[in-house]
Amino acid sequence: MTEQTDARRRARPAGSLLALLVLCGILLRVSFLAAPPVDGHHVRQADTASIARVMARDTLSLWTPRIGWSGPEAGPVDAEFPLYSAIVAAGWKVMPGEPPWFARLLSVFFWLFGGIGLRRLLSRRFPDLTAALPLALYVLSPLAVFLSRSIQPDALAVALLIWAWERADYARDSQKPRRALLQSALLLALAIALQEPVALWLPVVAFAGWAGLEELRGRDVLVVFGMAVLPPTVWHLHAHELGAQGASLTLWGAGSGSWSSLSVLLDLPSWRTVVLAGVGHLITPLGAVFAAVGLAGIRERQALAVSAAGLGAAAVTVVLLLPAVVTHEYYLLPALPFASVLAGAGAVRIWRLALLQGTPSSRVVVLVVGAALLGLSMWRGIGYLSWGWSRDTRIESVALSAEKLLPPGTATVVVDRHPQTLLYALDQTGWHREVVSPSVIGELRSWGAEAMLITDTSASWRDENFMRELLIRHPLVARGDGWNLIRLDVTQGVIGPQ
Repeated sequence: MTEQTDARRRARPAGSLLALLVLCGILLRVSFLAAPPVDGHHVRQADTASIARVMARDTLSLWTPRIGWSGPEAGPVDAEFPLYSAIVAAGWKVMPGEPPWFARLLSVFFWLFGGIGLRRLLSRRFPDLTAALPLALYVLSPLAVFLSRSIQPDALAVALLIWAWERADYARDSQKPRRALLQSALLLALAIALQEPVALWLPVVAFAGWAGLEELRGRDVLVVFGMAVLPPTVWHLHAHELGAQGASLTLWGAGSGSWSSLSVLLDLPSWRTVVLAGVGHLITPLGAVFAAVGLAGIRERQALAVSAAGLGAAAVTVVLLLPAVVTHEYYLLPALPFASVLAGAGAVRIWRLALLQGTPSSRVVVLVVGAALLGLSMWRGIGYLSWGWSRDTRIESVALSAEKLLPPGTATVVVDRHPQTLLYALDQTGWHREVVSPSVIGELRSWGAEAMLITDTSASWRDENFMRELLIRHPLVARGDGWNLIRLDVTQGVIGPQ
């Protein structure tokens, strides 16, 4: 009875700390929940929200996602499996105004749901490790804070990956490993369908459940791996066909610019960008030191091997997809739960070696260095979040002015540096271009384009000869600060001040 009482007393401070972390994580994420998707990574958010908007206003179809910049009828698009967009659309169907806060709140929920899975795994595999230590990095990582309150599927994909890891780990000790591994495979398949690079963590999840796999017959092992691999493969092949018929996000393929080449791998600025993103935004400088110390102690704690493999998968991702990672930091996000476990183990190791057994001078050094790393982490984190939460006021201003001149359902071409976001902000369907030429305009007109909004962020705007010919051939509807609205279909007479 006394031992149980002592265990409860020890658990109370840890539980209070964990509750405080969760509260801080929620408070950081609920800021600006109602903001439209014009903040950091707004192009990705506008794409995701556009698919959800089309579903909410038309048919809620998982098999044939459509997007607002694929023609006036919102044609099919090559995209990730639109599970997140479909959940958002289901809520928007019964809500007035398609509120952004609902989509953002879903991301927050999915991230916290992933944290529950990580805590379950920690309590099973690392009973002597205070769960609040690794969960602190998982909850407070600047990149995670921003992405897990954005209109993007990344929080859901990472949550599914964590639960796939948890189920695979559970299979090692379960009396029914086949069931746990099948659950893990299904969760992993969904995560890969939601975000293709998660496929590189498949060997890590298999490693976590290896003891359970060894107990299965060969046929059952094939079923487990087949369930993890075949569904997302079928989806992405199908999505490729959708892109051939309609539009494509060009996530993969030879022309996507996502794959590394020798010249890219030798580009030092690209590596500097990725290292700063990983250390500065994902795991923070303090977390990076803790994770390195935890990695160094892997011989003392063999259970950390899976987490180390998770970081290895992140390294493979960077090597294979360096251009994509430079542009899209969120490809690093699946590494965070694995780095969090290593960081928690590293923090405990430092505490035991330096603070409890070290000399007074070593304790001072550890505290000073730790305080400096904590200050650096907070400084970089606040700077990143300030950028992430800031809104592109130019897009909002142009959209607010131009949308008054465009009746609903006007097939609009947007020519801009960020045309997807601007077209979404206009609440129109049509096409997006970063640059246009007379031949492109003729092609778009043949497809039914009625209006074109061109801004001074496009190279076409700076081509004086092109702009002169454009305004000679097509009526100017309105001109604003850095933008022109042009009528492409001269038979369409309702475009303009109403």
